[in-house]
Amino acid sequence: MPVGAGVAIGTVYRHDSRAVIQVREHRIPATKVRSEQHRVLKAAAEATSRIEALQSQAKRMSGPAGVIVINPTAATLANYRLKRARFLKSQQSLKKLKTVAAVTRDGFRVGLQANIGGPADVAGALEAGAEGVGLLRSEFMFMNRADLPSEEEQFSALSKVVKQMRGKPVTVRTLDVGADKLGEAFNMKPGPNPALGLRAIRFSLSRRKMLLMQLSAILRASAFGPVRILLPMVCMVDEVRQVRRMVTRIVAQLKRRGVKISDPPPPLGIMIEIPGAALAADALAAESDFFAIGTNDLTQYTLAEAAMAAGIPVSVCGEMAGDERMTPILLGFGITDLSMPPNSLPRVKKRILDLNLSAISGRVRRITSESNPARVWSIVEDLGNGG
Repeated sequence: MPVGAGVAIGTVYRHDSRAVIQVREHRIPATKVRSEQHRVLKAAAEATSRIEALQSQAKRMSGPAGVIVINPTAATLANYRLKRARFLKSQQSLKKLKTVAAVTRDGFRVGLQANIGGPADVAGALEAGAEGVGLLRSEFMFMNRADLPSEEEQFSALSKVVKQMRGKPVTVRTLDVGADKLGEAFNMKPGPNPALGLRAIRFSLSRRKMLLMQLSAILRASAFGPVRILLPMVCMVDEVRQVRRMVTRIVAQLKRRGVKISDPPPPLGIMIEIPGAALAADALAAESDFFAIGTNDLTQYTLAEAAMAAGIPVSVCGEMAGDERMTPILLGFGITDLSMPPNSLPRVKKRILDLNLSAISGRVRRITSESNPARVWSIVEDLGNGG
């Protein structure tokens, strides 16, 4: 995208929707606009005889500030050029941290991995210093097509990522479709509440042949490097048990055919991203090999305690993981692994290197006992600002 270009995203999208995630991961400047702002922008465009007339005007966008300036003055342009120069300088400084381990000042080691959407994102993840792929969204194999990908197609794409990561772990999330992620291949129509309807693992279990093919492709890709299987939007223990039985069956079939897979087979974990998971946290931990927290709701982070009590790894792969202001909170809750968009890795690593975790743990723990929302966010903001 040309320098100075960007996108404006209406609030029809959630902050963690596919549109927002994609522009953030590909470093495209973006700002969200409220509905009334969207109407103003639309009216401004319609007021011109052609859309090109508006596009020909000089524009300046500041994604971090959430500002779009049309026909900026010379002084405004100079100001933004200075800000951009400072930003690029800071980015160059952060690049020096690529090979530095993410360790707090008091010796707490944090694993930093990348969220990616396919093989094309691997180079950026490695360049940012990712220690692995904490979330590989498998939807890339199903998008923009009218049929389902075969097992061989999926195996080819997944094994390519695993090979590119050169021995670093790759966590593959099984298909997560629904809401803004519907695919043509399924001929699905959104229901009254697609975000909570038949989607993610519930949808996959309703299409067993499709899920069996995907699990087989993941297992086969594990022959080329460490792989984990992640199930999205799990809320019931039986969902995990069903998939585990399927994995066991596929492993036996592949071995009989002489197909190479990892030994032992890849760990099977679940995404913690809906309130229903909280009600079965202990039981889910007993059936899972790891937890990956995908929510941005602070109350859900108490689920990390269930994982720790069960002795299974727990990571955060939601958008909160890539916000350096939230790093002290997540570490204070006992999170040991974070996965985020590659471009967020250097900033979060810098924050970790500057932290003294033992000095802030007490304040972080107070969040779980606070009943006043204003007080909770006061603590969060204080810690996020280095207080």
